[in-house]
Amino acid sequence: MKIGTIVLDEPKRLLFMSDLHYGHKNIIKMGNRPFLDVEGMNKWISKSLSEEIKKTDIVIDLGDMFWKTSEGEAIELISNINAGTRYKVLGNHDYRDLWSSDGFIRTTLFDTVCDILEFKVILGGVKYKVVCSHYPLLSWNHKSDGSINIHGHCHGNLDEFNKNSPDLRLDIGVDSIFCKQYGLGGIVVDFKNIIEQLKIKTGGLDFMTWAQTKCTEL
Repeated sequence: MKIGTIVLDEPKRLLFMSDLHYGHKNIIKMGNRPFLDVEGMNKWISKSLSEEIKKTDIVIDLGDMFWKTSEGEAIELISNINAGTRYKVLGNHDYRDLWSSDGFIRTTLFDTVCDILEFKVILGGVKYKVVCSHYPLLSWNHKSDGSINIHGHCHGNLDEFNKNSPDLRLDIGVDSIFCKQYGLGGIVVDFKNIIEQLKIKTGGLDFMTWAQTKCTEL
């Protein structure tokens, strides 16, 4: 789904999050999260979201927000995400009744719910093309023109691959190295930091020039 152009003027921020796994006990061990139990993790998720996100923010969730969570709990958590705009990209743990096409959460609490989200961002006078997905993509729309792929799902297991690849692709999920280093409250990442990270990869070269000389489009 395409949503047009987002212009980032102060104080507006574009924030991303993925793989919260609210209510998922086993993710504590799988993701090496510093909690003794799922209740402690859930409290951290709720607190971080309510404290870090502001009404002027745009928030995009890239999937796997909940794990066997009741509709009431889910509504309460999402309602505490005090963003002006909420977009949702569905993950592999999101395909169930909670996200039914005519359900309250999907139709009322999010501006858009989809599988892949495409848009442009104007930041500091520069236009960026963005493709958001739950899973990492090998090829995506406008990749050869410097478009970037922001994803989750991998829980940091693709960090080294992404780092060594010339592709402009980044895992921003809670358990990724990037989120651990730059995540606000350890849970959401700012688009500005994403761009700064990718500029390190390109050595400051603009993304289109980098992609046309370094990246392979399938």
